[in-house]
Amino acid sequence: MKLDDFVHESLKNIMLGVQRATQFGEESGTGTVNPAHISFGRAGENGVIFNSQTGKLLQTVEFDIAVSVSESASTSSGGTQSMGEVTVSGSNTDSATSNGSISRIKFSIPIELS
Repeated sequence: MKLDDFVHESLKNIMLGVQRATQFGEESGTGTVNPAHISFGRAGENGVIFNSQTGKLLQTVEFDIAVSVSESASTSSGGTQSMGEVTVSGSNTDSATSNGSISRIKFSIPIELS
């Protein structure tokens, strides 16, 4: 997979996931994903993020995802989701012969819990 395709697919899937979570939060009243009015403040040595309209503190959900891109024949036991040649795996046991690489995608999303 070419780098531009990898970046495109990764960001597209992150945005679709955020969109679905935002819709769920709005419909269920459980919270707001990535609220529009974010401000940064200081609390001791730790910075805080809060909604400047509501004054509520925001939680930051951090993601660190290992993505493997390979050409292989493999068997696995556990959760695996494939996107073309890109595979995002949970904790599992794999047996594989492959020629590829593993990349990491790290990002965080602020949420305001109701």
